[in-house]
Amino acid sequence: MTKTICFLSLLAATTVLAAEPAKSPNVTINLINRLVQKGVLSADDARDLIQQAEQDAAEAKAQAGAAPATKDTVSVRYVPEIVRLQIRDEIKEEIMQQARAENWAAPNAVPGWVSRFNVKGDIRVRYESLLFPDGNDNSGVFPNFNAINTGAPFDTTGTSFSPQRNVDQDRDRLRLRARIGAEINVGDGFTAGMRLATGDNNSPVSANQSLGAASSSGGGNFSKYAIWLDRGFLQYQLGGTPKENLTIAAGRFDNPFYTTSEVVWDSDLGFDGFAVRG
Repeated sequence: MTKTICFLSLLAATTVLAAEPAKSPNVTINLINRLVQKGVLSADDARDLIQQAEQDAAEAKAQAGAAPATKDTVSVRYVPEIVRLQIRDEIKEEIMQQARAENWAAPNAVPGWVSRFNVKGDIRVRYESLLFPDGNDNSGVFPNFNAINTGAPFDTTGTSFSPQRNVDQDRDRLRLRARIGAEINVGDGFTAGMRLATGDNNSPVSANQSLGAASSSGGGNFSKYAIWLDRGFLQYQLGGTPKENLTIAAGRFDNPFYTTSEVVWDSDLGFDGFAVRG
């Protein structure tokens, strides 16, 4: 009962009164009415508190051999000042934690739409060397099939090699990867997302940019680097249990398959089209 009185006194000291409630000669009842007016307690909870307080007071009087307490009588035992201060600080800290968690301490501090955005990104700079052993066969036995399939048609009857993988020329380079993206909670289970990334070219599995390299994507002679659309999708999710949700995605999105290794699909690979997962 003592801790309840200190709690009510602390809240009463910080309450801004909006309307004058019905007054009572009992301090505790007035405090409870103020909490109801503030919206901290409901009317039903307030009635329950008053009844419990009256019952506790009556039992305390009976145990002390005194007459039963009347309706407006409240029994409060003496609590040392140091104990009251300690209880007040503990209750104040609990209230402030709840206020920060529920955002009613400063409800207008941050607009509500800000919490719908989840922005994330990364920047990586590294130096790498690609070293090949002597004697590798560079006579056209390592074709670059991705370059062949995505580029101009290749004449297999000609005298020139198809685009080949580098297997014999060592390379030292400084590499940069920068990515930034955001996911937006549109509401009703819908999420929209996009990500931008650097890259020497439109490689499906790499967003690395070679610094200072003269190429179609920039970097040589102090020119700017290319930025690619790495992700762009709309997703709908039904359910609340991870790995058991029904997820529908369209656009360019992360690997929708459940895999435990990069042997099948590279972690940076983006998938185009439409996917359903459940």
